[in-house]
Amino acid sequence: MYHAQESQQYSQQVICPPQQYQQGWYTGLFDCLDDPINAIITLFCPCVTFGQVAEMLDNGGTSCETAGCIYTAIALIIACPCIYSCTYRTKLRIRYGLDESPASDCVTHLCCEYCALCQEYRELNYRGLNPSAGWMNISRNQSMHQQQHGMVPPQYQTMRQR
Repeated sequence: MYHAQESQQYSQQVICPPQQYQQGWYTGLFDCLDDPINAIITLFCPCVTFGQVAEMLDNGGTSCETAGCIYTAIALIIACPCIYSCTYRTKLRIRYGLDESPASDCVTHLCCEYCALCQEYRELNYRGLNPSAGWMNISRNQSMHQQQHGMVPPQYQTMRQR
């Protein structure tokens, strides 16, 4: 029970209301080479990038591995993983109050799947969430940061001799 309350506390701290952020996308759809490592990973294994994005947007509720496996299964069975990945673009847009551009989420993913995944990954990075670190590491780092700043030494101390 304590773990569930602790987890809920972290998700409330990491996710801020959209008005606290810049309106609009920080990065363009075709700016994939702004993060060349992610672009290469996405080109050869888009399920990894998608899994990382999904884990962040689900606040750790869906693991990177699970989301990546679902993405891969859809890609292998019906060859159209965009029907799954576009829902996470919608989550990202709603969370940060972003425009649905350059087209609807489904059309963007249908026509430019890899570019859309890269853009979503970079957007989370620019907004302070590092998808490659994973949700648990981000939560753990915030917890440690709060503990370090939450402890205040006594203002006045004296030692008594016996």
